[in-house]
Amino acid sequence: MKPNLVAPTFPLRSSHPRTNVEKFLADFGLESEFSCHSNIRGLSGGQKVKLVLAAAMWNSPHLLIMDEPTNYLDRDSLGALATAIREFDGGVVLISHNSEFTSTCCHETWFIRDGKVEVVSAYATKLEEARAAAAAMDVGGDANGA
Repeated sequence: MKPNLVAPTFPLRSSHPRTNVEKFLADFGLESEFSCHSNIRGLSGGQKVKLVLAAAMWNSPHLLIMDEPTNYLDRDSLGALATAIREFDGGVVLISHNSEFTSTCCHETWFIRDGKVEVVSAYATKLEEARAAAAAMDVGGDANGA
């Protein structure tokens, strides 16, 4: 990996009491025991995903890049993740094949099809509707001799 693509590492905040760590993990749907769990191999796929997401957000980053974060998550966890993404103060780049999930938490969606990028957003949809309405009015005006 190129050095300019690697984020610097920061020490964990050791000044936080264990209760703060436990509450932070609870926000991700993890029990308090995960604050001192030393064997990650014993965790389920969903628990590992939650733990990685919690670790990624621990230092309050400005940008999250998430590749298929919905893998191994149950329905409740998907809802919690969507809420966390909507409430996140920074930017989020989310790579996912789960369009049902992305439609609940993404303002803008980019589709890559046949080597081309198609941007879909609530704003773009409203803009297209307004353009279509304006074009219909222009066509209607011409048809009436105006």
